[in-house]
Amino acid sequence: MSLPASKSSGVNKMIKQSLYLETVFFIFSIILAVGYFYAINHFYNILLVIAAALIMISRLPDLLSEIKTGEKTTKKNMKQRPIDIIFNILFFIAIPIIWYSFKY
Repeated sequence: MSLPASKSSGVNKMIKQSLYLETVFFIFSIILAVGYFYAINHFYNILLVIAAALIMISRLPDLLSEIKTGEKTTKKNMKQRPIDIIFNILFFIAIPIIWYSFKY
């Protein structure tokens, strides 16, 4: 977040606190994701971890689009760029991997 410096010390303090909390939340999210992958690997197998990672990665363009526009991505307003299609294919690749991981 880049905001111009303000004359008010209260606003500057809030900006610094916001940047600090953003960093803390990012680190917490990374730790949570690693713990999630570890738990899946511990209770199931590595194939399910790969499928979970593919599903998380495939959702990334939609999440970035939702952040930019502020609207939920639906079938009607979903962009059809080549990168979006590739990430949708990644999602559909994860489905047979999930099926095979439970069989394996």
